[in-house]
Amino acid sequence: LILYCRKFKPELQIISRSIHPRNVTKLHKAGADIVMSFASMGSNTILNYLNPDEELMAVEGLSAFCVSVPTPLIGVSLAKSKIREENKCSVVALIQNGKQNLNPDPFEPLKEQDEILMIGTIEAEANFRNYYSLQQDTLEIEE
Repeated sequence: LILYCRKFKPELQIISRSIHPRNVTKLHKAGADIVMSFASMGSNTILNYLNPDEELMAVEGLSAFCVSVPTPLIGVSLAKSKIREENKCSVVALIQNGKQNLNPDPFEPLKEQDEILMIGTIEAEANFRNYYSLQQDTLEIEE
């Protein structure tokens, strides 16, 4: 199925799940961008539970992150923002007035006070932040 999808829609992001660890490499070779295995999902769930204040990592190399709407996207709808095409990040939700909207209207213009919850590879997040000149959140450690 991955080979078929990759052939007819090369730009499609393919996320696959593998029950058996031996198939992870095969799925990547077939063209899957991300392969979730039970081992990596289990270990990341434990890490997310132990570090709830840090950035969520759903699977190895894939993270969920939240950013304020970048200035160039204020007044632009998700449908016209081209976030996915230009940065390879998928919008999961909008946080509007402190409430998480998991199914935002793709044609509603983004507001300055909104936040965008996205998921993507670590490279895609870095690309998004660089594209819009956003600072990476850093963890300050007290001595």
